[in-house]
Amino acid sequence: MERRYLVAALVIIATFTGFSRGFQSLQHISFLHAEHLGAMAKAKNDADSTARAAAKTILNGALRSALPF
Repeated sequence: MERRYLVAALVIIATFTGFSRGFQSLQHISFLHAEHLGAMAKAKNDADSTARAAAKTILNGALRSALPF
């Protein structure tokens, strides 16, 4: 009977070890994915702010030339 408990405990430990390595791999992939998404969001934000600044410059120039004074 004690031998069965020992075998069961070893199986549980082996299973946990296998799963924990799998979870570490998934966590690493998740962190890489999150970093990639963060970089993409920053690039999009920078592009949006650049586009807004360009549009503002164009509109200010058009308004200045359209005003009579």
